[in-house]
Amino acid sequence: MKGRAYYRHKRLLLYKRKTRKIYKKRAKRKLRGLRINKKNLISDICFLQESKFIKKHRGLSSGAATIYIPKVFSITNNPDETLDILQKIVFLNKKPSIREINIKYVKCKEIGIAASTIMDTIILELESARKKSRNPINFKGSFKEVDEKINALLEASGILKHLGFNLPPRENIVTLDLLKGSHADSGRAATKITDYFVECLEQNNFTLEREGYSLVSGFLGEILDNCSKHASIQIRNLPQSYLKWYALGHYYHHNEGHGECHLVIFNYGKTIYQGLQDTTDEYVNQVLARITNAHSDNIKKGVITKEAIWTLVALQEGISRLKHKDRTHGTGTITLLEAFRSISGNRIGDQAIMSITSGSSQIILNNKYVLGNEYNEILGKGFRSIAFNDRNDLLTMPDKENIRLLKNFFPGTIIEMKFPLDEKYITEIKKDKN
Repeated sequence: MKGRAYYRHKRLLLYKRKTRKIYKKRAKRKLRGLRINKKNLISDICFLQESKFIKKHRGLSSGAATIYIPKVFSITNNPDETLDILQKIVFLNKKPSIREINIKYVKCKEIGIAASTIMDTIILELESARKKSRNPINFKGSFKEVDEKINALLEASGILKHLGFNLPPRENIVTLDLLKGSHADSGRAATKITDYFVECLEQNNFTLEREGYSLVSGFLGEILDNCSKHASIQIRNLPQSYLKWYALGHYYHHNEGHGECHLVIFNYGKTIYQGLQDTTDEYVNQVLARITNAHSDNIKKGVITKEAIWTLVALQEGISRLKHKDRTHGTGTITLLEAFRSISGNRIGDQAIMSITSGSSQIILNNKYVLGNEYNEILGKGFRSIAFNDRNDLLTMPDKENIRLLKNFFPGTIIEMKFPLDEKYITEIKKDKN
């Protein structure tokens, strides 16, 4: 007869094998959410989960979830609370028992194009994944008593448009429908965005000359190109790296002869800081080292972070992860804003504003500080800079209102622009220049 030790050993072996099967099942379950297409690319929502862009949502009950859009739903004006909401929506992808999502805008007084578009792309992927798994999800919304401009955005460029609600077109809205792509699509997308900008100008009886059209298209092309080349990231053991960018525009034309143009370009992937960490360019590394060293005391005190400093440096002319390959890189983003700002404004004093959100850092570009034309000893001859301080010195602490540290982390980069266009204002500018 076989002794107890034998059976104890056998039971132990069986337990180990069973445990191994359990681990395999868990691994399969974890990978099930990775939607891999023929090009071996995973879905955005699964990338966000992999990047820890997820936060538990407690507003769940009997198969339903309620999302309360905050008073200010804006990446530019209320980044941390807005990113919280987006992470909670990503969390719902992990809850197959949820059959209904109710989005309530009743408290919302301001909505930004970036927050709206990112939320929509996440929801559309969630809806698509549920349909494929034969576990559909229903979306509801409360839009009563919201501002007319918010209603216009939701209907023409927001969630109502993207979920396919059949609404009559609005005469006072010009839209750039959602664009998405990778590196191969950047040139074509830049042309579409430029054409959209021209259409907005035409609402105010102006257009771009050929040279201006080429400049704007070139700047936009570089931004999208940089998204593709800088942000590509490897996910697990997939044979191809992951990258996805989006763009969307919304122009609200007022009856009194002026309007407000909103544009967002964002990508998922590496942050600006992560992209610069990969650089092998000696010039860029020297600049980064010198500026980081100058801010070392403030970094230690927690007044600013190394990530924020590097994100700021990335804006300067001539700085790019790929500069050693192509000296034309490192000029597009900030020069594009300068171009828009040169014709942007209205009679009530509104001016162009741009936010760049990447990782846990945000940069606000407005009229307070502009791109300097003076010689810059840090960057070298011929390169302009913007340091967000009175001295325009990259070695001096920048204005905390323009360089913000976020509690949340966005895995990629968001560029959000708002610029008012006013026929009378543009006419006055043209007179002054002549």
